[in-house]
Amino acid sequence: DAMAARWLSTRRAVIVPGAMKSGTCSLRRQLQWSAEQDGLSLPSQEPHFFDEDTEWALGPAHYASWFEDAEMIGDVTPSYLYIPQALERLAELLPQAKLVVSLRNPICRAVSHQNHDHDKDAFRRGLYAEQQLGTAKHLFGEIELERLLRLFPAERIHVVIAERFRQCPSQELRRIRDFLGLDHVEFPTEAFEEEHVRYDYAETLPLGSPLRGELRRFYAKDVQRLRGLLGDGLLDWDLDFATHRPPLLLRPRMARALQAPTRQRSRSSSPRAKHHQHSAKKGLCMRFFAPGSGCCCLRSSKL
Repeated sequence: DAMAARWLSTRRAVIVPGAMKSGTCSLRRQLQWSAEQDGLSLPSQEPHFFDEDTEWALGPAHYASWFEDAEMIGDVTPSYLYIPQALERLAELLPQAKLVVSLRNPICRAVSHQNHDHDKDAFRRGLYAEQQLGTAKHLFGEIELERLLRLFPAERIHVVIAERFRQCPSQELRRIRDFLGLDHVEFPTEAFEEEHVRYDYAETLPLGSPLRGELRRFYAKDVQRLRGLLGDGLLDWDLDFATHRPPLLLRPRMARALQAPTRQRSRSSSPRAKHHQHSAKKGLCMRFFAPGSGCCCLRSSKL
């Protein structure tokens, strides 16, 4: 196991955790398409090594057995995002890893999840509103970014917005490959239609207004917290509409604040710190980077 752990620590590694129903399957297929050219070993299944105790107990040698002797290893297991212990184990075994985190508008994703698992008409009538809130909260894995930023430096985390990835795959794949240090390739994007994620916004139109309002209120504070991490340029989800704008990088001051010890953050008393805290409470966008190039705004569709 010690030898396997050393081998893993010397590999370039890309880990893809993500929110449920956010396009991670499509991203895996894109990475697999060019895996040989990239020198990437990427299992077609989800290893679940870091989030399942039985797998973790088998040790690093078991995890290394998933991969061929490649320069770069990849693991697409969305559930890592939701399990705190999984992220801690990941940081322990693969501290050098780069992470591509896929996120999706939470209301669209909740509807997609419900349409997949339950009776559509009942959901649209709002009959599952109260009992589904627990599941809906779990679907909003984005808030785990705060924990992730305490374990990994911001420059090794790349956030992908699923709606943008679906609308402009070539631009998003170029950004991902730049982040991973891979050469650009031309993908036949028409060959990678997402099978498991529903982007048909027409499906959300009949959603009963009581449930829509319930979900909007339920997610509002968490979406605002996420905006504080990413900035409005990357995250422009309107909980009434499925829209977004071009991305910003993770805001470095916020990342540094999250990575600092909790006591230091709570004791900050400078006028500038107080102004920043006051601005954050108001939900103001403090732009530290200019928006990324290219516009890929979706057509607004009311939920």
